[in-house]
Amino acid sequence: MKSSKSEMIFLFLTIVVVGLSAATYMVFGHQKAPVTSQQTSPSTTNTASSVATAEESVKSLEDNQTQDNLTLAQGAVSALTDAASKARLQARIDAVSLELTNQASANASVAAAEASPNTTTITNAQAAIDAVGNSSVKASLQARLDALNTDSVATTVIQGDTDTATASVSVAQ
Repeated sequence: MKSSKSEMIFLFLTIVVVGLSAATYMVFGHQKAPVTSQQTSPSTTNTASSVATAEESVKSLEDNQTQDNLTLAQGAVSALTDAASKARLQARIDAVSLELTNQASANASVAAAEASPNTTTITNAQAAIDAVGNSSVKASLQARLDALNTDSVATTVIQGDTDTATASVSVAQ
């Protein structure tokens, strides 16, 4: 397939423009706007504003518990200078962080039980699910484990019936 000279030039220029756009974004896209406030004395308004922003970030994290929101809230709280507010908000962040860790652990445990259903993996998965606080996530994981328990019990019963039938045939002979 032959390309005309003008198509090649257009392709090259397009790549250059996209590259320059990406470079501009990387250089200037992450910079904060300079703060131009008069600092004649320590401003309680800036502190109150920072606390309010951090409070809003933590509330957003509690409402929508994701790793991205956790990172944003942690950054906002880390920037605080008021020790009391910082400690109070950090405790709330720690609680959500623990919940996210418990959810990830329970999800991994259920996945392990699904991959290799045995008494140990099912027991470990149940313990991990019990540690989850979010009721909807807990119910979802419990449903997955209950389905696995039902399948496991059915397999055990079928296996037990097969062993019984084999023993009965052996005795009859």
